[in-house]
Amino acid sequence: MKLSARAKYGLNACYYIAISNEIISVQNLADKMKVSNGYLEQIIGILKKHKIIEAQRGAQGGYFLTRKPNEITVGEIVRPLEDDFKLTDCVVGECSGNCPSKIVWQKLYEGINIVLDNITLQDLIINGGKK
Repeated sequence: MKLSARAKYGLNACYYIAISNEIISVQNLADKMKVSNGYLEQIIGILKKHKIIEAQRGAQGGYFLTRKPNEITVGEIVRPLEDDFKLTDCVVGECSGNCPSKIVWQKLYEGINIVLDNITLQDLIINGGKK
């Protein structure tokens, strides 16, 4: 299973916003991440919709987190960018007929979410992007 680039860029965007400790412009953020403004705006739009990031308009406008980094989990950031990790229809209870592998996909889904929900944005800051 490979995650999309959106998940990586979304998580990195939240990290950079958090460590900037101030409102950060999309241009500044895009420069740090080496990604286009347009692509980043799409990702930020999803994160705004899910109340992770908020925007401030105006000459000194830009983006900021809606909560403290220790209150935002990696799962909250990544799930909206990855269509909630719906690996198969079995995960959301829409299996057709008898699906012998249903338990595999449900356990994988649960495991992924447990890991992601036990890491906060603050944990990333503390580790400074290191292994």
